[in-house]
Amino acid sequence: MEAPSAEQLKSNVKPFRSIPQDLETITKYFDTFGDCKVLLIGYASNGASEFYSVRAEITKHMMQNHGFKIFAVEADWPDAESVDRYARHRPGPEEGAAGFYGLDLYSMGTSIKAVVDYLDTVDKDMAQVAKGRYSKLMHWADDPHGYGLESLATSFQGYEKDAVAMLKDILSKRIEYSAALDDGTEFRSGEQNARVVKDAEQYYKAMYRRRDETWNLRDTHMFEALTRLLERRGRDSKAIVWAHNSHVALQGEVWGQAVSIGTGTNTGTVAAAQDWDGNMSIMEIQPRLPGSYEEPMHAAGIGNIVLDLRKGKCDEKL
Repeated sequence: MEAPSAEQLKSNVKPFRSIPQDLETITKYFDTFGDCKVLLIGYASNGASEFYSVRAEITKHMMQNHGFKIFAVEADWPDAESVDRYARHRPGPEEGAAGFYGLDLYSMGTSIKAVVDYLDTVDKDMAQVAKGRYSKLMHWADDPHGYGLESLATSFQGYEKDAVAMLKDILSKRIEYSAALDDGTEFRSGEQNARVVKDAEQYYKAMYRRRDETWNLRDTHMFEALTRLLERRGRDSKAIVWAHNSHVALQGEVWGQAVSIGTGTNTGTVAAAQDWDGNMSIMEIQPRLPGSYEEPMHAAGIGNIVLDLRKGKCDEKL
């Protein structure tokens, strides 16, 4: 698809000075998205404060005024759950309360520990089974990339069967475990951590084979996690999702009642690291690509803008 010209954009965008200066105007603009079931808010890069600020204000406005109760982000389930547990004073009833959730699958080791800790509270015998099944996989918790490389370079098959068996056993005890604590919230958390372990094991084995395979595994995991959250909250549940633009675009195509919002820029800096878990530094971002939407947006010389590409909201040529 050919990118629009700068002149086309000028007649279709809504300019604003900054989030602090035009906060009320900008947030109210998003009232038109209030009826959607899933509002996906993307970002072009991690580590950019402006992207975080605008998403935070949109999210706050939509949750306060339009009934969104699920706030799910591109983060690991155990890390996000620590925030949710603190904010909602868990354990306690989930019905009617807003919740904060992580959709990603990078927490293999942390999720293994979380499964064992949960089972220790409801079924100590099963906790021992989990410790046994996860013991070999846990050796790779600090080096999951090495786990994947080992499966590629040698005849090593990994421990998929153990991860799958553990998830099946937990699911078979759904009624019993759900009755043991509160309204089933803790069970669903234990279940999700077991799913993370299973999917992460597959992900790390696949990552040295084909990049598209791991990308699909990760997107599928996030989509299924969000689906379960919506289902357990009931038919009227609504979710806001924070993720990279690429994830938001893919997920938005699947959800029937979804709206995808992307963010982008041409110049600026981000807080990032050269390597995974490396020291943070401030880096210049790469300028826009030729033929991208960012190119005419920058050429238009307007500054901060909102561009609504929904049918009937802009020139059809866009």
